[in-house]
Amino acid sequence: MYYVDRGKSNPENEPILQELKKLNLQYEVRNLKVGDYVWICRDVNTNIELVLPYIVERKRMDDLGCSIKDDRFHEQKFRLKQCGLQNLIYLVESHGKNEHVGLPINTLLQAATNTLVQDGFSVKFTDSVKDTCQYLACVTKVVTNVFRHFKAKEMFIRQLLQIKGMSLDKALAVVEKYPTPKHLRLAYKETDQAQGEKLLSCIKYGTLKKNVGQVLSQIVYQLFSPFD
Repeated sequence: MYYVDRGKSNPENEPILQELKKLNLQYEVRNLKVGDYVWICRDVNTNIELVLPYIVERKRMDDLGCSIKDDRFHEQKFRLKQCGLQNLIYLVESHGKNEHVGLPINTLLQAATNTLVQDGFSVKFTDSVKDTCQYLACVTKVVTNVFRHFKAKEMFIRQLLQIKGMSLDKALAVVEKYPTPKHLRLAYKETDQAQGEKLLSCIKYGTLKKNVGQVLSQIVYQLFSPFD
């Protein structure tokens, strides 16, 4: 299933939720700190969620023009690139006949091209809300097929690899000791914050048996700690 940012659920954006319902897509409306749509995998027994490596930022042509003029455009792209998810999708949706969008169409198209070439995003143009929802349905189908048969341990490794500085050797070493997020969270429950932040720091990885280190240990604690 996937999450829709609560900012997209106000009355102005209700049509997109109605279209998603028509397509029988499973979604929930949440407050997302970055992006408009993300896909997750949820354990049916524990309700523990893993964020899958796909995220979509949706812009109507008029909103794209406004975001460029008020400098949100670059700031939002920067935050998306820092979120740790590998597949960044910038979706640009037509707005009527694309009149009164705030900037010349060529300027908007150049911004989208720069997002593709310079920033490394995938860029998708859609013609309408309905077209956008059909695209989201296609992405959902692809993501479901890719991750349908993944076990919790494999999913946990993939999630750890989204963290900056986390290599495959380090992730494998962590998962060798804590096979799933549930195991790690249970371990955190037995510690205070200071101990939890150091929990993974001395785990050995690779042929040279180096330590995972304090910095990564703290980052993982912040992401997986059961405490607020």
